[in-house]
Amino acid sequence: MSTSAEIAVLIARMRTDPTQARNLRGQRDAALRLLDAETQRVFSCDCAEHVLWIVAEALPGEPRAQQALEALREYLAGRTSIDELEATRSAVFDLRFEMQQRTPPSPAVEEALWAVVQVIHFCAAEALQDRGYLMRGVGRVKAEWVPDFAGRAVALHAAGPDGNAEGHARRAEARACGRAASDREVEWQIDRLLAA
Repeated sequence: MSTSAEIAVLIARMRTDPTQARNLRGQRDAALRLLDAETQRVFSCDCAEHVLWIVAEALPGEPRAQQALEALREYLAGRTSIDELEATRSAVFDLRFEMQQRTPPSPAVEEALWAVVQVIHFCAAEALQDRGYLMRGVGRVKAEWVPDFAGRAVALHAAGPDGNAEGHARRAEARACGRAASDREVEWQIDRLLAA
């Protein structure tokens, strides 16, 4: 049985189990654990890239996050150096710091940028540590963290500023909208895993 077939069987079994049917993240994480390391890295890149529209919407023409993902894919293919990857990772850290200084800050953009940083850590932590760009023990990112950051970015974007509104009804409605958007993102992630 191929990995895609194994994932399809696992997802189908979990969706018919009353205790697992609504646990989309659990389904995704269980399927993710069936993948080999290389496929997990590609999937994580796809997840981070899938939420770059949030950065593009808030910062039209800002290239640093996209450049970092392109550099990561080039690094994974053996076509660029760890030093070039580190330069783009640092640029995303700078952008994230710039976003934190904005008034009002954009938590959705910060989460999308954090997904980019975390996918670089997930895919290249050892090489970054060997070159002294990352402290030992830092960057031990689990495969499910990048899709989690992507899901949170989408949730925060959908909830908007009302996600932290004073009024309970407005806040609850905004957060419900955010949860629904995050669930749709996880469904997209599961579809990507089924295609792996």
